[in-house]
Amino acid sequence: MRVSKTRLRQIIKEEILREQTEGEPVTNEKVTATEFVAAMKGDLTQIMKVVPDGFNDELMNAFRALVAASKYDQAAFKTSVKFVLAKTMNAVEKSESAS
Repeated sequence: MRVSKTRLRQIIKEEILREQTEGEPVTNEKVTATEFVAAMKGDLTQIMKVVPDGFNDELMNAFRALVAASKYDQAAFKTSVKFVLAKTMNAVEKSESAS
């Protein structure tokens, strides 16, 4: 079975991501609620400039669901975050390379 370079890179990135999310975070630093709010306030304007208006409701619903899961169903929260990170890896790379 032949695997393309692109697919091999994707497999390696997914495996690294899986290893990082299964164990302890890469850094032992935890973001406090205050730090999170401060970071979001700074980034929220930029985020909303990028997100098409048609996705605002969906983004808000997803965010609310993640917040609820973080409080009431931590396994679902972790699974959802892993899924989102894995499915959006290519888009994140494009966004970072465009910056």
